[in-house]
Amino acid sequence: MNAPHLTARVRTRRRRPKSARCMRGERTIGHIHCIHAASGKTYGARRTHPQLRRKDLAAARRAIERLMREDGLEGVVPRTAAPHHHS
Repeated sequence: MNAPHLTARVRTRRRRPKSARCMRGERTIGHIHCIHAASGKTYGARRTHPQLRRKDLAAARRAIERLMREDGLEGVVPRTAAPHHHS
């Protein structure tokens, strides 16, 4: 996409090779999707992290949180108590 309105800085950024962080994320997100789907879409980052470690995939929990957030994946938050109704 060569649009004439793009600045030289934007064109340079687009030509730059992907960063190591970006490439690690692309490799990891596929595994995260598999784990998330296998859990019935209930696992969040805290439960996905140990599953990845069992597969010998090293990734920080915060990185998993970021990747899941960027891809729109959410775990189920358990209810801690029944709602209290005051009449």
